[in-house]
Amino acid sequence: MGNNYLKSWALWVNGSHIPAAMEYTPPALAIVESEFRAGHMDMPTILDDGMEALSVTMKLKGVDERVLALFGFQAGGRPRFAVREGYIGGSGNEFLTDEMSGLITRYESDARTESERAKCGVTITLRPDVYKRTFNQKELIYIEPLQGIRRVNGVEPFGDITKWVMGRS
Repeated sequence: MGNNYLKSWALWVNGSHIPAAMEYTPPALAIVESEFRAGHMDMPTILDDGMEALSVTMKLKGVDERVLALFGFQAGGRPRFAVREGYIGGSGNEFLTDEMSGLITRYESDARTESERAKCGVTITLRPDVYKRTFNQKELIYIEPLQGIRRVNGVEPFGDITKWVMGRS
């Protein structure tokens, strides 16, 4: 990914295109920091103590009953979201995809005002329990906390530990 710019993007939910998507904010990836200081150390060193919870927001114009029906826990499983982005760059067209599933924890309607009614809609907050980002079909990030997986650029730094404690090795 180099000198490029976003040309267009689209939101998909459970395999259906959501044409009224106006805004998408991907999850912030953040490490939970723990400090360690032994008796001989003048200052602490920072340790990786896992990741902070993921949160994604999406804004839709108007109302889409398909998305509203996915609010909260669903007996049929977690809704699957995909955001496909197309970039124009110096080396040609480039493609980024975010795929995630999780729990919709917030469904917030905009205030109704006398102006800007055409932009009135809802903001949805999704708390992913699986998140994958690919660029030109190459996996950049894959996070699946229940399986103990955090893979970045194909590297899973704690993979051997996870396999051992989960009885997979």
